[in-house]
Amino acid sequence: MWNPRGSQKRKRDDADDDVSRKPKSSNLTFAERFLIACLSLIWLKTDKRERDVQGRVIATARGRSRKAYAPKSDLNQAQIIELYFTGLDRTVMSQSKTAPHAFAPPDWRLMESYLFPWISVNRQASITITRPQIKHIAFRLFEYWTHKGQVVMYHEPHTGLANQHFSDVPGWWELTDDGLPDRFPEWDGSIPGTHLK
Repeated sequence: MWNPRGSQKRKRDDADDDVSRKPKSSNLTFAERFLIACLSLIWLKTDKRERDVQGRVIATARGRSRKAYAPKSDLNQAQIIELYFTGLDRTVMSQSKTAPHAFAPPDWRLMESYLFPWISVNRQASITITRPQIKHIAFRLFEYWTHKGQVVMYHEPHTGLANQHFSDVPGWWELTDDGLPDRFPEWDGSIPGTHLK
């Protein structure tokens, strides 16, 4: 399993004797930060926050509620970090999707072009695949293409495109009645690297 490098930062004096304390950043690379932020979007379950026509979260007026609404996830942060980045503190996920970390909103289409055939083959074979299984494969595919340099992680200033904090970016696939990713019904059946008649 791929894990980030160990931290070179000195811990607080009062934690020096606590060898079990998990590092909170571990000198993460930009790609690692990006992937951790993307994990929060892939595993997002429900997000009922209001959005404008461009998909941006509409800020809630102060005093409107005691506690701001928090999107729900299929797995909690501790479970996600333990699964993919064993050894890091769970708070790294919250840190990675808020200021000062901003990234290019992920384009899921390349990942989906490989994921959707896998879903289709399993369905045709009457194999039951669960929502967590689909999301796990989705991330591994996205992770692979990110490390291959096929995923845009950051928009340079001259492009005119905006980078965003992922806490406000819509999730990849929220919970739905049909139990399939949002764009799966739109898939045309094509398989990357093949020519089907």
